[in-house]
Amino acid sequence: MAFFKYKKLSFLILIVLIYYVWIATAGTNKFNLQISNYGGYISYNHLADSFLEGKINLLVDPKPELLKLKDPYEPGANYNCRWQDASFYKNKFYFYWGAVPALVFYTPYKLLTGYYMPDNLVVLIFIFGGFLFSVTFLLNVRKKHFPNVSEWIILLLIGILGFSNISGFIIRQAGVYQVAISSGYFFLLASIYFIYSAIFLRNGSAILLFLSGMCLGFSVGSRANLCFSSLIIVYLSINELKKINNKPILKDSSALVLLISYGICLAVIGLYNYLRFNNPLEFGLKYQVGEINFSRISPFAIEYLYPNLYFNLFHPVIFNSVFPYFHFSTQFPHFSHIDYFVEKIAGMLTTTPFISLIVICSFLNYYKNKKFDAGIFKNFYFQLVFFSGCMNLLLIMLFHGVTMRYEADYANLLILAACFTVLYYDEKLKKIIRILSLVLGVYGMCVGAALGFTGVDNVIKHENPKAYNDVINFFKPLSCYLFQIKPNWENINLCVPIVPTTIAKCDDLYLCLMQESEKNKALDGKLDTEWITSKDTGIISLETVSPAEIKSLWLIPRRTSLIESWKKVTSKFYLNRNLISEQSLPITISNDETVQRVVFNPVLANSVELIFSEPNNIDFKNNVVSNSLTPGYKEIVLEASK
Repeated sequence: MAFFKYKKLSFLILIVLIYYVWIATAGTNKFNLQISNYGGYISYNHLADSFLEGKINLLVDPKPELLKLKDPYEPGANYNCRWQDASFYKNKFYFYWGAVPALVFYTPYKLLTGYYMPDNLVVLIFIFGGFLFSVTFLLNVRKKHFPNVSEWIILLLIGILGFSNISGFIIRQAGVYQVAISSGYFFLLASIYFIYSAIFLRNGSAILLFLSGMCLGFSVGSRANLCFSSLIIVYLSINELKKINNKPILKDSSALVLLISYGICLAVIGLYNYLRFNNPLEFGLKYQVGEINFSRISPFAIEYLYPNLYFNLFHPVIFNSVFPYFHFSTQFPHFSHIDYFVEKIAGMLTTTPFISLIVICSFLNYYKNKKFDAGIFKNFYFQLVFFSGCMNLLLIMLFHGVTMRYEADYANLLILAACFTVLYYDEKLKKIIRILSLVLGVYGMCVGAALGFTGVDNVIKHENPKAYNDVINFFKPLSCYLFQIKPNWENINLCVPIVPTTIAKCDDLYLCLMQESEKNKALDGKLDTEWITSKDTGIISLETVSPAEIKSLWLIPRRTSLIESWKKVTSKFYLNRNLISEQSLPITISNDETVQRVVFNPVLANSVELIFSEPNNIDFKNNVVSNSLTPGYKEIVLEASK
């Protein structure tokens, strides 16, 4: 491939691969290639076992309890006897995801080695392969249409293709869903690359057109919803061949090769579906046993368009001082008028605003030249990725629910379209387009890499704590710098020299035991416990393990309909039971801040009595709360002077 001729490009490709491998293996850089048991959750390895036995149904038998149910697809009824996410039809389980990954990887691997193939390796291969096809496609378009574009812009665009999409996220979450998605992504990008190469670089090469048709069919055989975007690609390709060869479709051998190879794949898929569900168009979603009864609920409906539009494009990411700094927001707006499922997601325009250049460049060019230039939309290379990406986005917009992994169906296609837009307008807009590309592109790469690092549940932290802590410590200077700007409690231990403390002992043993059990909740390091009091004044006495110069007080207040905190704290500092200093200071209360800090004149002490007073009575809507208040804190820590 062309990029191996260039050291800088090859080095950048290598960086992307290293990142993908690290994410896929949770920092171990090792794959388990000798899996003898793949667990109970449905997997492509189950389908491989079926194929090796010459069957199309899965080999796991349904439980008798499931067979007795009046409606086996009702989630409430089948909860204890279903095989999660399998398709149940005529007393057998089937695999509703596309069969192509099992045919390409899982079945041959099991046949040759006797072991089961790990999902994370398969997803890595598909994702990195799709990335290589994207890069090569981009380089070919640049070489043929935009040879004068600067090399640094190409490097930037390749970095965006590698990091700014959700590939890292898909690799980190590798499982049956991600295998199907990444396989569809790979074959769709491969088909686009082969089509463009056949038409513009190889004069209608029959071999490349055949491969393109096969890859289009394989994309549908991996992920059924890609059927519509594949049809768009076929239509655009036939139309382009017709313009070039000036022949009717039936007399154009190039067009026929593409159509025949694609048609063969669709026919095989239809036959596979018919043999399973007596319907060539049924992939098994209707018969899935899981959280949703798709036999009663339509998986696609116009009523899902509005919430999907928000979640897929506009739902924000959270930025804070905790590495990797960009995180999923778990505060979802409620769309009460529909039955709808929501998993962790961030909108494409908030994670990858680079794609907005598709629209922005047109308006900037219009502002500069006083006329609208639609030339980019007339180019075949742009049409292939833009219209197929929009079709995939439209289907996702109409689906029953949202989750981040669905964005892989359209993210890379629209990013490629934005890359071509930058190339097209580079000479016309020059400096402004380059600045926008750099700013939006770098931001998107940071967000994409961050979401790939954490995934849904920050699994690396638990699977490989050493590698996780090494990364956290490497970025500690930046994390602590950001912590000073906007504190976040998760970074307290990383960035603040904490004074070890306990609840001070007192003379009335019975009374103290009752009080200590509550007040210890503010010192237990757990954010799901709280010290709560219904009094206007709260008193807590702390003892340090050894004398320390105390610099400040950090607090996490309770949050209900208001910040359940006090407005003032009087701190009495003791050294060997002698009062050294008494300081009364205000506590700043902000609805936007989850952490409070009170800064003292540093005092050497080994015990501190904190007397909180003047409870806050203003809620989040700036209304005065007149009923009883219950102020308190989730956590309290003392900071030592360095």
